Amino acid sequence: MLKICFIQDELKDDNFKTAGEKVNFQILKALCESGFFVDVFCKINNLKKNYNIHNITELAEKNFSQNILKIVSGLNYNLTFATDYIPADVVYLHKHTRAYKEVIVKSKIEALVSAVFLNKQYQKSLKENQKQIICTQKYKIILTPSTILKNDLINMLQVDGQKIYILPPPIDMPEHVKIRDNTNFTFGFVGNDFSDKGGYVLLKALGCLSDFNFNLKMIFPYNKIPFWLKVYIKIFNLKDKIEFLPWQNDMTDFYDNIDCLLMPSKKETFGMIALEAMSRGKIVVLSSRCGAKDIIEPDGNGFIFDVTKNPVRNLIRTLKYILVNKNDFENLRQKAVFTASVYNYEKFKNELSRIINKFAETFKED
Repeated sequence: MLKICFIQDELKDDNFKTAGEKVNFQILKALCESGFFVDVFCKINNLKKNYNIHNITELAEKNFSQNILKIVSGLNYNLTFATDYIPADVVYLHKHTRAYKEVIVKSKIEALVSAVFLNKQYQKSLKENQKQIICTQKYKIILTPSTILKNDLINMLQVDGQKIYILPPPIDMPEHVKIRDNTNFTFGFVGNDFSDKGGYVLLKALGCLSDFNFNLKMIFPYNKIPFWLKVYIKIFNLKDKIEFLPWQNDMTDFYDNIDCLLMPSKKETFGMIALEAMSRGKIVVLSSRCGAKDIIEPDGNGFIFDVTKNPVRNLIRTLKYILVNKNDFENLRQKAVFTASVYNYEKFKNELSRIINKFAETFKED
């Protein structure tokens, strides 16, 4: 039986704050259910069940990620598995590299300001980038959710593409789907990290479509709406069209009450909410920097717009097409549901197990 050392800062099986946290749990669960012998080393354990984990060791180490391999060395594991930039044999990476954020996402003006006036932050970024380079060169297998992150690793950190495998996150298909009346067409947007999620692009685009009949439900998980956002909404004449929602531990009601999910992100290594919305027959609009664009097909199960050049104009064109043809998307909705059903947990578990078993002998030899 293959012995795996699973390394993660915090273990949890509910109350996920990010999609990445949920995927980390699904990875651990899948490894255990695949028959591997799994020991876990973590800083915090909030699991409510055991999930057939052989042993869990909590380590209150200040430099946990730097020292973990010294701690587990000599314990005869066939491989170590991490879910962040921690030295290990295998890793599942969710986040873009620091270099991608600095070079691709930031404008030239933002990069210049960071280098000149925010020197400490800039030096921290350089240090983080160096750590990522060292880690990725040592990994034997890198799992990522999307092509966009795979290319990021290849282009920014010079990682050998042959050791990178794309493994999209799984979702649970809903038992019941609410059918909406499209007379009051409603867009949905999750606005945490407002700028990176493309919030400004979205408001500008919707402002140019204010003559159309639509609403926007925006999840904005902060205590109050900041002044600058109120100004934007007033400038673009959207005050009567936007409903702000608090953070949703259960997204079901949000999905049930929208017709179209908007993800105009500047950076998004995948975007599990796209799959979740599709599983409920919703139209999805993704920017060209959303990793979930991998699952959008040419024959129509969603929309992709170019966010790299003239993003507002491109988004306006897409949204206008949707609003004009809002009653003609039944086939698209059905295709979206079918696409989402393919990305189920069993497929995810089997593919993860296949990849690990494929390289088991290589690990033993090393």
